[in-house]
Amino acid sequence: ADAKSIAYSLPAGTMQTLSVEIPASGPWGILRVYWPAAQESVDVDWIELQSLSGGQPRRWDFGAK
Repeated sequence: ADAKSIAYSLPAGTMQTLSVEIPASGPWGILRVYWPAAQESVDVDWIELQSLSGGQPRRWDFGAK
């Protein structure tokens, strides 16, 4: 399968929930998330993948506060 890139914007400031639709079908291989270069750190609490066909979501919790 060909690799796909999805651009997204991440406004600076307070905590936010970001949702990005990824146009893909079939099984997933690798998910890479690149954060913008910034002076301050980025805290990630969790990442969740949901299928538009209603499959069971997959979630990774990183324990951020």
